[in-house]
Amino acid sequence: RSKFFQTVQEIWEDSVVHTYDVGEEGQEFVPHEPSYIPEGYEEVRRIETEKTVFIEYINENNNYIYWNQRMVEDEDWRVTNLEYKEQFVREVDDKILVVSVYEDDSIQIYWEVEKYIYFIIANDIEIAEAEKIISSIH
Repeated sequence: RSKFFQTVQEIWEDSVVHTYDVGEEGQEFVPHEPSYIPEGYEEVRRIETEKTVFIEYINENNNYIYWNQRMVEDEDWRVTNLEYKEQFVREVDDKILVVSVYEDDSIQIYWEVEKYIYFIIANDIEIAEAEKIISSIH
C-alpha cells in the first residue's frame, strides 16, 4: 500500500517537524483501529473527528497505550520528540515503522499508509506487543 502524500521533515535540535503535502483533498476518513489490545488494558477515552481517531487505554497500574490515526491534509504537521535513547526502523505487515524508545522505556511508533499517519505511544509494553496491536489493524 502506497501513501498518497509527501512528508517533509524539518530537523531541530530536540524535535522533528513533519509537514505533509497532499495531492488530493476531500477524501472520506475511514477509521482503522486495532482489534487487539494487551490483556488488562481497557479503553478509557475516545476522541473522534472527521479526520482523526484517538483512543486511550489504561491498565490497573495506570500504564497507558495511546492509539492515534489521522488523515493527512495539506499543510498538516506533527512534531516528534528527538530526545530518545534509541530509534530504529522495522517492517511489520508491509508497514515501515519508526520506533523510538525513550529514557523511561516508553515507546512511540510512527508509520504512514495511504492517506493516513498512525502512531502508538505506550509506557509499559514490549515492542513485540505493540507490533501485535499494529498487525491487528484492519
